[in-house]
Amino acid sequence: MSKIIIPFAPLGRLARILFLVMAGLLGAGTLTAQVIWTGAGTNAANTNWSYSANWTATLNATANVLFTNSGAFPIVSNINNIVDVNSTILSLQYANTNNFHTTLINPASRLRFPTRPRRICCLSARARIKAPIKL
Repeated sequence: MSKIIIPFAPLGRLARILFLVMAGLLGAGTLTAQVIWTGAGTNAANTNWSYSANWTATLNATANVLFTNSGAFPIVSNINNIVDVNSTILSLQYANTNNFHTTLINPASRLRFPTRPRRICCLSARARIKAPIKL
């Protein structure tokens, strides 16, 4: 009587390759995250970037930061968001169409962009950054 041998090794290898491909595809979407400023803080103490209620998600080095109409202020000279701690983000974009965003980077704080090309984009003429920017 002869034995029938079913080769599982190729199937195991194929399963591992498929798993790695799927993990790569699923992970690609989580490498960066869009984080939107909500401006939920109601007083000057809560307009800090470190106040988590001001954001739709966690602010971290993979964040694509977006300022929209949320939390915008009707007067351009009023500072409505403050980089109060050292922060690293992937990109910064102002896309508000109504009112204004004025960002202050405290002298003791740094806003860093870890990758090149660094993206700071103003789609809106209604945005100001009050700090020297060195790229």
